Amino acid sequence: MEFNNYEQNVLLVALDHMEEHLQALEVMGDITEDTYNLRMGAVKTAKMKIKNY
Repeated sequence: MEFNNYEQNVLLVALDHMEEHLQALEVMGDITEDTYNLRMGAVKTAKMKIKNY
């Protein structure tokens, strides 16, 4: 699967927003630290893959 520049930027912005939401949930105590770490790891891995694709 290939993304053009516009698609890549949209995905990266969406992942940035996901990071912000995860941080807010963790601060409020709505998710456990384990869940936060698992999801943040997935977001960071996805961002890396998109940037390097």
